[in-house]
Order: sequence, then structure tokens, then C-alpha cells
Amino acid sequence: MGAGDRVEYLWREDERDKPKSIPAHDYIDKTLDMIKENMDDETVFPSKKNVPFPKNFNKIVKDIFKKILRIYIHILYNHFEVVRKLGFEAHVNSSLKHFVVFGLVHKVIPKKELDPLEAWMKTNFTNISAQYQYENLKKK
Repeated sequence: MGAGDRVEYLWREDERDKPKSIPAHDYIDKTLDMIKENMDDETVFPSKKNVPFPKNFNKIVKDIFKKILRIYIHILYNHFEVVRKLGFEAHVNSSLKHFVVFGLVHKVIPKKELDPLEAWMKTNFTNISAQYQYENLKKK
């Protein structure tokens, strides 16, 4: 799956596997399956009181956010004309803004993953606080 000609996102089944190129629809399906599996797993997302989250919880959440962000970026680079023609541009932009701001505030989006969004963020972020956080991420 890619973001135009700039970026290719590879898929890895687990940490031991070599990352491989797969079509976008497979990347998206696998991402959604992975998210559902994690959300349904009581050892990852406990639903009962006083049950601790696993030690690798932050890593799991960051991986989920990274993959969702990659899907957004793929849509922006490869399918945005369709989004625009369907009249969904404002909805997609608003959803992505909220997603990015949440990810920045809670530090669950790896900063290198935002590079393909740089021009989009400069155009779409009128919120000084979000833009400030993004600029500070770039400095670190």
C-alpha cells in the first residue's frame, strides 16, 4: 500500500517476519482485523475493573494509530479526488484533524509517520495549538 509515489507501507504479520508489499485493500483489511482482535482481547483492552493493561499496551496502541494514519494518508494521496467528488472532503479532513490532534496530544503517533502529511497539515490546521505541537514534534 502506498501514498502516491512518495511512500510505500509494508505489512509484517509479526516481529519475526520480513515486511512485504501488499495491496491497499489487503493492508486495510489486515489492519481492521488486527484492531478488532486487539479490542476483543481482554488481556489487551480489559473491560473489568481493577484488571491491569498489559506492559506492552502503549506499543499496541501506537501500532494501531500508525496503521490507521497510514490508511488516511493512502486515501489522501490516492483517492482524494473520489472523496471530493462524493462531497466528503470536509468530513474526511475533519476526521483526520481530530485523529491527528488526539494522536499528538496523547503521543501515540510516531512523528516520522506525519511526514507525508506536512503540506496537508499546513493547509488544514488553523488551530495554533495543534500546529505548535506538530512543529515541536519536527524539532525533536
